[in-house]
Amino acid sequence: MPVSTTFILLTSFAIGPAAVGKVLAKSLSGYILSFFLGLGFFTLVAKASKKYFTGKAKFGWTIAQWITSGTLWSVWLTQDAANIAVYLNRSMDGFSFTAFLLIIFIGLGLLLYYKGGRIQKIVTEKSVVTDVRFATLIDFIYCIILFYFKLHSKVPMSTTWVFIGLLAGRELGMALMRTGDNSISKSLKLGFKDMSFALIGLIISIAIAIGVNDQLTVTSMFTTIPQEFADGVIKFFSKISF
Repeated sequence: MPVSTTFILLTSFAIGPAAVGKVLAKSLSGYILSFFLGLGFFTLVAKASKKYFTGKAKFGWTIAQWITSGTLWSVWLTQDAANIAVYLNRSMDGFSFTAFLLIIFIGLGLLLYYKGGRIQKIVTEKSVVTDVRFATLIDFIYCIILFYFKLHSKVPMSTTWVFIGLLAGRELGMALMRTGDNSISKSLKLGFKDMSFALIGLIISIAIAIGVNDQLTVTSMFTTIPQEFADGVIKFFSKISF
């Protein structure tokens, strides 16, 4: 299940309903904007990719994959580092910081060793994601979206929601152009399934947050979402308009 760690962790540590509402609004706008960007971009390149992405990819694509993945990794960390930092002391000595880095290093090493584990299925069940050329394009678009939101606001957001939105839009775009492995109905079902699982995680995280924070109620959290969401969407389209 692609559950957002940002929601589960940060909503429990939030000091007030406005902060939680901002995280929710930014993540929701991230999902919608990434969905339409994925839909638009991969609809446009679908036919060209089917024509030119044939045979074995040249080694240059592997280099491009390394570069885009490394850049995406760094941008992703700037978004999700808050999920880790919230547990740490405000001031750390050298030993504590080294121990912290060692734990993260080992955890990430295990994650890479097991190739993402079962959660990787949400990626592999999509069309031609194992092709290095498509993987590079996905990383590139994902990186641009996260970088934009980093510049747009310092409020943490769910990178999980951005990713599943991008995959859903990409899958639908390729289905519309008949260049993917799935039909339009199957693509919609996959997107709905991923979003349903993410919503389950959101409901659980809100329940946890309300249970541990007396300042939070469902009403107080959701009153700030409409305005924050509208501001995020308006700023995004104002930046990409010509």
